[in-house]
Amino acid sequence: MANKSLDWHLTADDKQLEQRRGMNDQLDIPREVDHSAHFRKRANAERVAELLRAGGFRVDLGRKGFTTSLAAHIDSPVDADSVHSLVTGVFDVVETNGGEYDGRGGPVVAS
Repeated sequence: MANKSLDWHLTADDKQLEQRRGMNDQLDIPREVDHSAHFRKRANAERVAELLRAGGFRVDLGRKGFTTSLAAHIDSPVDADSVHSLVTGVFDVVETNGGEYDGRGGPVVAS
């Protein structure tokens, strides 16, 4: 697993926000936003899942080979402040617990 920094993810999110603006996405309207991460140790993934569930996320865990995948879902707007806050929070809890944050995504809500 090759970790990307928090700054890398926030810069990528800023680029995605520009694309969304070009598609007339209504950034302030909540929609399901998905965050993904990968862990070498299932126990670490389960700990992160617990922490995210306590924060209002819906979390699914999966297994592929020796890696446990985590998909966390929450309804949220996708304006810059909301995205940066969520990404920073999820990134920190994932990285602190031995995982690799893979990114986030969500649908466009066009006007």
